[in-house]
Amino acid sequence: MVLNRHVLRSAVALATTLIVSAASVAAAQDCALPSQGWHLLELLPADGDEAAPINGVITARVVFVDAAGESSWPEPGIIERSVSVRLSRDGDEVVEGELVADPAAGELRFVAGRPLAEGITYTFRIDLDNASLEPEREFVDEVGEVVFTTGANFDEAPPAFSGLQDVRMTQHAVAVEDCCEATQAYCETQCGSPCDWCWPVDFAYAPAAELTFRSLDDEFGPQTVSYVVYRLDDEFAEAGEPLEVLRFGEAGAQTHRLLLTRGDEGPYCFVVQAHDAFGRKDANDSVVCRSIEDIVPIEAQEVPEPDRSLCAEGEGPDAGMDAGSVDDAGGSEDVGDEDGGAGVVPDLPDENEEEAPQIVSAPVGDGDGCGCQTPAKPTGEMPWALLMAMVGVLVIGRRGRD
Repeated sequence: MVLNRHVLRSAVALATTLIVSAASVAAAQDCALPSQGWHLLELLPADGDEAAPINGVITARVVFVDAAGESSWPEPGIIERSVSVRLSRDGDEVVEGELVADPAAGELRFVAGRPLAEGITYTFRIDLDNASLEPEREFVDEVGEVVFTTGANFDEAPPAFSGLQDVRMTQHAVAVEDCCEATQAYCETQCGSPCDWCWPVDFAYAPAAELTFRSLDDEFGPQTVSYVVYRLDDEFAEAGEPLEVLRFGEAGAQTHRLLLTRGDEGPYCFVVQAHDAFGRKDANDSVVCRSIEDIVPIEAQEVPEPDRSLCAEGEGPDAGMDAGSVDDAGGSEDVGDEDGGAGVVPDLPDENEEEAPQIVSAPVGDGDGCGCQTPAKPTGEMPWALLMAMVGVLVIGRRGRD
């Protein structure tokens, strides 16, 4: 099973609109966590490639889902136990090499001991033995295989990436919800306890960063380059854990939006590094920083009429009036200006308020995957059930380029 990660991220981007409980009642949520273990996204060179580089590097782009249902990177011991690869020449002659992990780019690479021969057909196979992770549980193994023919070219240089060009600070709306105990009929379609029905009563406004840069048309195609996004404490700090890994199907101007947490007062410093499929990265280290004063406010969201129709107390307009208040829900009654304006400074949580989670990568776990959450999450977050359903629709067998 091979999934183009660019397609996956495009699918995720389609879901970055506001998700509230009142949006859909008919569809029951799937309470199961996504499949744990390895998920294969793409192999490079692609299947059927007739002019593959002779560098002798085959790259597997992967995602690893941990026991909490979140994307992470496993310990080296897990990689050794659960991943096996084989490169063969003309179908039977084994090519010696080693497996190299690149957590920042989310890639596993087979690096042959020497460059490949020109004009030869090779077969690469990767087995992701998820069943070995926890033998007492059922896991779905994944296998990927590509057959490609080498050309005469050797990719000699790392990507010539010009780096991050600009960062524009704006806002995104965070729904503040009120909740009530839901009807039994509704609860039977949900999971988790307690079962609540929620509706937005206001909106807070958290910072969002729009990163602008130009993606490359690398020697062997734009899809061979990954763009790793980091946030730094200041312009002189070293990069730590990456926020996201981005890939694009074509070269050109790109704008990527990051949704930050309520109460994040900056500074907002970012750097983007380009990694190619051969394990090399650009020499660019240009950091762009912005402050809270640079935030451009968005137009205030209109709060819909309260919907208490699925409160256990009844279905009338007064049903659920004894439900928890906005303060009980962990929100804030004083959000924005009196006229509903968003204001430049993002809403700050109350002293005892739990901050909404930061949306920095996908996929992201969502607790037990169901039930109303209070306060509501930033509009960029989506439940695992929705994400995995979209993945199921978009999984395709990726044929190589000519």
